[in-house]
Amino acid sequence: MNTDYSKYVAKDFLEDEFFIQSVYFPTEETSRFWETMICNGSIIEKEYKLATLYLQSIQVKREKMSPEEMDELLDRIEKTIECKKRKQKKSFYWYATAACMTGLICASIFVYKKVQVKPDTFLSAIESLEKIEADKDVQLILSPKNQIFIPDSTATIQYAKEGKIQINTQTVQNLPEKQEKAEETKYNQLIVPAGKRSVLTFSDSTCIWVNANTRVIYPQAFEKEKREIYVDGEVYLSVAPDKTRPFIIKTSEMHISVLGTTFDVMAYKGDSIHSVVLVCGSVKVESEGHKDAILTPNDQYLKKNDKVDIHPVNVSDYISWKEGIYQYHNVSLDQILHKLSRYYDVSIYIEDAGISRLTCSGKLELKDDIDRVLAGLAVTVPVKYEKRGKNYYFMSNPEN
Repeated sequence: MNTDYSKYVAKDFLEDEFFIQSVYFPTEETSRFWETMICNGSIIEKEYKLATLYLQSIQVKREKMSPEEMDELLDRIEKTIECKKRKQKKSFYWYATAACMTGLICASIFVYKKVQVKPDTFLSAIESLEKIEADKDVQLILSPKNQIFIPDSTATIQYAKEGKIQINTQTVQNLPEKQEKAEETKYNQLIVPAGKRSVLTFSDSTCIWVNANTRVIYPQAFEKEKREIYVDGEVYLSVAPDKTRPFIIKTSEMHISVLGTTFDVMAYKGDSIHSVVLVCGSVKVESEGHKDAILTPNDQYLKKNDKVDIHPVNVSDYISWKEGIYQYHNVSLDQILHKLSRYYDVSIYIEDAGISRLTCSGKLELKDDIDRVLAGLAVTVPVKYEKRGKNYYFMSNPEN
């Protein structure tokens, strides 16, 4: 790559074909390339993230588009820009315009088509919510004016049928906001930052363990005919049986329906790998472009780069995180470091390609900080690590 990105601002990124492909069709190589550029200070991180944010707000995929569909896409982008202009300060006007221009560039380079043919009212409502950034503490968002910060490393949240919420040792009253329209639904959000976990129990006794760097969005009250939530990240669920109200989990890539069961969902938006691991019971998994799948216990539904595979796994390796342990068997060092990087929100780079293929088995305590975890890993695996800066770690062969 000969392009000099050092002075690129958001506008320049939005006109760069390689950058556009990296956002819409990420690979391990392109992700590592941009992470290295940020780590080395070779790009302006703020400008890179602004450009990425606006590209991700345009949900399209590669496919032939008719002139009518092109007009519809342009109209959708223009409406999005007008909406953003009303919400954002004047200083961000140019970036909104750049997002519109990017839609034109993407359409001319790849020729795109909208992802969803049928509108999903639930997902539309989720997308319209104000984006709240993660904090160092767990956040429970009951309304824009009622945000609760929970400093504990593990936050336990339990809803009671009478409207009260037990948050660790504190009890709060969950008073629904006044609705402007009779059919309007209000949503709560649980945001779990890096290095922390949470346990969320609904009034129907459904329990959800929420992993680090995860966002769960759910209505203040479930509908009479279904219980529906949205997940961006990883959760483990024990769903209370209710034959009249299926429990539905929606992610950016999957739609999972159950009546009562326990299973793990890993669906970080932007990741190339999404999965469902069934512990007991039965679930149905839907994903656009693939046949619906019914899982049986110990099955993993694995979606990687738009390819789906279903195979048996050792479920304990996939759910041990809820106990604060990362357990793995015959897993490559590269995969282990990727998980740790995401959990602790740090950048970990392998300087010697040979060690990335090392296979490892063992357990790591996620209750420890990242330095202690990497030190423990280095005891069992022939590697050494070095910390450079606040959140950058480099792994290498100790013999070099």
